[in-house]
Amino acid sequence: MQKSSLANRLLIPLFLALIVMLSSRVVYVYSVRIGDQALYHAVALIAGSIQFASIVLAALFVYPITYFRGATAAERVVAGSTNLAVWVGIDSYHVSEAFNCLQTLYYGMNIGSILLAWDFALMGILELACRYVRKKKGDPVRGLTPLPFLPILIFLFVVFVLSKEGGAYYWNMLLDGYLALFRN
Repeated sequence: MQKSSLANRLLIPLFLALIVMLSSRVVYVYSVRIGDQALYHAVALIAGSIQFASIVLAALFVYPITYFRGATAAERVVAGSTNLAVWVGIDSYHVSEAFNCLQTLYYGMNIGSILLAWDFALMGILELACRYVRKKKGDPVRGLTPLPFLPILIFLFVVFVLSKEGGAYYWNMLLDGYLALFRN
């Protein structure tokens, strides 16, 4: 597998995914201006679904493309998590209208860490799948290594914590952290 130029192996897939996310977001946000209620709902549903998929499933498309174009592991992680990071930034910005900077950071780090755990687990699975494909083609690559399993295990732990006591355990931890940091 040959390494291609930075633009071909990283920037083009990254920016295409980012364009899909941002353009679907713009369509979703401005679909409220459509006069016909049924058309508005249809456009908002489609644009919102595309936006959601382009945030939480971007790695599913970007990671294999960058992998087979010769991107380094760091480049693949950046490409696979950029949409998510941009969305967390946008969402945190909207929350900042009601909270101060540190509270907004607390919110962004909370939601970001949960979603990045998902994203990294997905990239771990994709890493194993890409290695499997290369191995089937006869390339000299190790199919199974322990590193891709680490984010999967971390994500399973995150799911365990989030679901403990029907979510109440995590919610209480979140509130306790908020009170400890921001109580006046």
